[in-house]
Amino acid sequence: MASLEESLTLLVSEMVTNALIHTDGAATLELRRDRGRVRVMVTDTHTRVPRPQEENIEATGGRGVMLVEVLADAWGVEPSGSGKTVWADVSAG
Repeated sequence: MASLEESLTLLVSEMVTNALIHTDGAATLELRRDRGRVRVMVTDTHTRVPRPQEENIEATGGRGVMLVEVLADAWGVEPSGSGKTVWADVSAG
């Protein structure tokens, strides 16, 4: 099982990379620790909601949402200004 730091590092990397690749390149990262959890939030300027892609073993990408689903206890998307915030919670206990 991955440590909290390893899980958060991979989540942040994946979520920020997705925001930079799939939007105009503007993104904001916020981390919050509260009540035994850490929440990773990435806000960008695109309204398109990330969705799991069909598995393709030959593809070099398209596994970001799958990684978030595996690493996070919960995740979701909320509207934010003219874009969205993708968040993921990881237990810190």
